[in-house]
Amino acid sequence: MVTTLCTWFLYLVFYSFVGWLCETVYCSIGQRKLADRGFLNGPVCPIYGFGALGVVLLLRPVQQSPVAVFVLGMVLTSALEYLTSYVMEKLFSAKWWDYSARRFNLNGRVCLRNSLLFGVMAVAMLYLLHPAVERLFDRIPPWAKLTVTLVLLAVFAADLIVSVRAALGINRQLQALNALAEEMKARLDAAGWYNGEGIKARLDRLLEEAHSAKADDARLRVRELLQKYREESQRHRLFQRRLTKAFPNMRSTRYESHLQQIKESLRAHRSTWESWLEGLQQRTEEGAQRLKEDIEKRVSAHRDDD
Repeated sequence: MVTTLCTWFLYLVFYSFVGWLCETVYCSIGQRKLADRGFLNGPVCPIYGFGALGVVLLLRPVQQSPVAVFVLGMVLTSALEYLTSYVMEKLFSAKWWDYSARRFNLNGRVCLRNSLLFGVMAVAMLYLLHPAVERLFDRIPPWAKLTVTLVLLAVFAADLIVSVRAALGINRQLQALNALAEEMKARLDAAGWYNGEGIKARLDRLLEEAHSAKADDARLRVRELLQKYREESQRHRLFQRRLTKAFPNMRSTRYESHLQQIKESLRAHRSTWESWLEGLQQRTEEGAQRLKEDIEKRVSAHRDDD
């Protein structure tokens, strides 16, 4: 019993890795750069692992019909993707992926193109990949399966805790930004400076008007709140930054404007970092070129002396 559970857990991890690898390659080709995919920090996408286990466990009775495997595999994996999207949205108040721009989508959670690909993957996995994986894993001794399972389970659990905390941290950051924005709106409204135009879009103009107002305390408080808002939107924690990068189309269901502010800050941060790296590379190349020229001059002078 224990060995069987260990085997199925190893299947889960293996197919989670295969799914992560496929999605990373697919997205990297589309973006023309290396994409960092997945909710977890490690090289695994559990949704693919659970989808693969579902295909193996539920579709074996119809294994004699590739058409049935394709259709049912497409339905099963699409239902899993839809359910995962719905649960994650409720847990973290965010849509982590959105297919609304694609044709034949269902509430932006699933789309026909992906479903067709999932159907093809179900056929390939059930007829080609899993039989080979099953034979390979059967050769692993029970004690090794148990050892590897315990290690991977600990790593998996730790990664899940860190990733969930990062996702909740993004939501807390959005709540903090919203609280600051609402307080700024209330202060401006109390001073007669807010006219419903949208605080973020018109904040600079409102602050200019505040300079000529008599309510100095309100003006100073608004400037203080604005500074806090900017600092909060520029606070980039490592794992939260990775999640934002891994899900570039993520949208907040409550605080979308504030999430866009965080993304803009991250893009500016990356641009600054990339500019610094480009400058460092240029200075290194210039230094290497000067060193090469200096060596050539010394060699030439030495030959002339001889």
